[in-house]
Amino acid sequence: MNLRPIAALAAAVILASTSAFAQTSTDRITLQSKDGALPSEAVIKPSIRVGALKSAIAMLQDVDIRLAEIDIFLGVKKVLNDAIVTASASGRADDATTTVEMQTAQALNLGILLGRVKAKSADSTIISDIEVAVKSAASQWQSSNKK
Repeated sequence: MNLRPIAALAAAVILASTSAFAQTSTDRITLQSKDGALPSEAVIKPSIRVGALKSAIAMLQDVDIRLAEIDIFLGVKKVLNDAIVTASASGRADDATTTVEMQTAQALNLGILLGRVKAKSADSTIISDIEVAVKSAASQWQSSNKK
């Protein structure tokens, strides 16, 4: 059995897949919004369930990040942890909502990181709820800051 054609095909597939992976849009976290609609330093205030925040932090623990993304990851995690601490101090239960103050760059990075999560189907509603809350807060910010 001649294995040369199979080896050549395997090598071509490996080379094609590695170069394609390096060019994906989520390959690296950037601090710019996709459409440039919101400045990265604008502060939005999404209302998110405390339990969803706890679940998001747990999910983010398994996300692969690059060395250059450590500060960004830790910043996003700190925003979520701070919101949980504030909610816990005021006696909010997991099913209660709390306001999370974050810059739009942090919100975008949260979305990118959650997009990397290998989630279970049960976690999809949590991710979706967070996404909806962040988008709603961004829309509210845009409405209140129209000139």
